[in-house]
Amino acid sequence: MREELYNGILERTARELRSREEQGIWKSGFPTSAKRVAAEGHSTRLRFMTELAEQVWPNKYLCHVLWRFITPFKLKKVLDVHPIKKAPLLSPDESMDLIARLSGLAAGDPIPGDGGHHSEVDIMRKCDEVMSHGQEFHGPSAIFQRLYHEFDFVLSDWNLNSSADGGTPRMKRIVTNAVRRARGRIELHEGRSRDKAIDDSWVEMAAVEKIRGKILYRYVGRGTGPPDPVERALVSRLEDDDGSGFVYAFANDAWPGWVKIGMSVDWEARLESYQTSSPYRDYRKLGVTERVASREDAERHAHGITEQSRHCSERKGEWFRVPESIALDSLSATFEIHRSV
Repeated sequence: MREELYNGILERTARELRSREEQGIWKSGFPTSAKRVAAEGHSTRLRFMTELAEQVWPNKYLCHVLWRFITPFKLKKVLDVHPIKKAPLLSPDESMDLIARLSGLAAGDPIPGDGGHHSEVDIMRKCDEVMSHGQEFHGPSAIFQRLYHEFDFVLSDWNLNSSADGGTPRMKRIVTNAVRRARGRIELHEGRSRDKAIDDSWVEMAAVEKIRGKILYRYVGRGTGPPDPVERALVSRLEDDDGSGFVYAFANDAWPGWVKIGMSVDWEARLESYQTSSPYRDYRKLGVTERVASREDAERHAHGITEQSRHCSERKGEWFRVPESIALDSLSATFEIHRSV
């Protein structure tokens, strides 16, 4: 292959992989620009993949491509994993050496392919950081597409998960497993065999309905939003904030049927702040949890439980149109899970 042609292909392929990384677009296929190189001899393929990786590393998709060279396998026709199509083929040893060198590992050091990857809890917390309340997704793949580029690069996130067919990246499989815990998903799969290890504990993600065999998910946590200046002022009074606090339920008869569910490091001061905004000082406390280990996590849990209740007819931010008894039940259930040790 002429050097000029080779360099042009390398430049176009690197540009495509950088663009995918920057835009957070996951595509399973290798850039078609590299098709000519894939048909070349071994030395050209090795040179190309080495130079490509050096130009774009760290790159999540390319990392997965390299793992797929290392771990192709078949098992009882359930798993059918092969190298990524159209990618210039490397041997397992060549791919392993390339990953090790790009990762700055010393010669002979093991590649961390099975440890240190992000967890389901990391997935759930990232949703709270980057998603907005009410955001909807058709299937877990759409949630993966929204989330994966929000995480720092970790080698083992892009290794294969041996329990997943088709050579799915571990990160994608972890997102799928987290989504399987979405509130309401079990009911939508009623009648099918149920994995006893799966519960519906992710209350901030709701399984809404099944459309043509694919579940519509809705993020119902608080998610991103402007900082709360009142709570920020209360926290600033503390010498040290360990994240603990309280989840409360307040009401005001000026808005019958509505309950405000929130969190605070000092619920009494928070109630007083609401009273100063009302000429009649008519806010009242319905209930407050005992101290919880993480007030933000506990609040998200309480919001999810309350909104998913069949008795909740509407939500506006932290206000819920729900019977007061249901709000109190939500606080009790939240405290049982998030109680401070």
